Formats: sequence, structure tokens, C-alpha cells
Amino acid sequence: MQKADKAANDFVSSMKLLVSKPIAFIALILLSLIEPIVNLSLTFFAGCALCGNTMDTPTIIMLLNIMTLNMYASNAAAIIPTPGNGGALETTMAMTLSNFFKGTTGWVILLCRFFNFYIYIFVGFFMTIYDLIRQIKKERKLMKEAKIIQQQKQENPPLENTPSQKEDKQNK
Repeated sequence: MQKADKAANDFVSSMKLLVSKPIAFIALILLSLIEPIVNLSLTFFAGCALCGNTMDTPTIIMLLNIMTLNMYASNAAAIIPTPGNGGALETTMAMTLSNFFKGTTGWVILLCRFFNFYIYIFVGFFMTIYDLIRQIKKERKLMKEAKIIQQQKQENPPLENTPSQKEDKQNK
């Protein structure tokens, strides 16, 4: 029950934050609408860049067709139980988009999947390594500080006849 209360309180505080900043809220909605459009149109622009003169003249209709086929391929591959649809989406995209990108379909798909999927894996990998290195450096620094403190205590032992020690001996 406490988990549910915490989740509800987090949701309420998030909504209060969004309501208190309406411009940020509108920007978030717009970015949420633009992001899938950019991801779906990346295939078209990669094809235009890699195919050169071998592709038909790029038009808005071709962009919309490729975006639609890209969405169909993504949804068709979503039912295949592989991590990240690795291999399944590439195969489905190759079958659906081979008419548009005649000799470079594989390269177009590889480029698109790299920027839509694999780049996040690489970024996450490097972020994990960076955090690991930072944690190791932090632990070494703390160990070095503890060692210095221990050495200082050994070099400067407490005096035997300090007033507080005399009081301790008298209390015993």
C-alpha cells in the first residue's frame, strides 16, 4: 500500500510541476509528437543520402509511403520475442523497403537502426563504464583519505595525561 501511495504522490507532484510550467508542458507535448515522425522519416533521408541517383526522385508522397511502411515493419516485428527485435526488424524492413532502395537497402536499414536503436546501447555502455570508473576513483580517494587519517593518528598519539583522561581514570 505504501508503494501505491508513493507512486500516486509522485504522479501528483509531477502533474503539479507540469501545470506550474505551461510552456515546458506544451514543449514536451510537441517534442513527443515530433520524435516519432523524425524516427520514421530517418529511413527516407538515409535512403536519399545513400542511394544518390539510383533512387526515384524523392517526393513527399514517397516520404509518407516509406514512413508508413517503416511503421508497418516495426509493428510486424514487435510480436517476435527477441531482445530489441534484433534481426527481426531489420529483416522485415528489408522486405518492405527493398522496392525503394534498390541496391543499398541493407546499408539504409543498418544506418537507420544504428541511429534509432543501437546508438542508445552504445551510449548506455559508455555511461556505465564512466560511472564505474568514477565510482572506483571516489572509493580510492576515500581510502587514501582514511589512510592519511590513520597515519596521522599513529604519528601523533594522544597524550597520556590530558585532563579528560585523568577524569576518566578517576571515574573508574
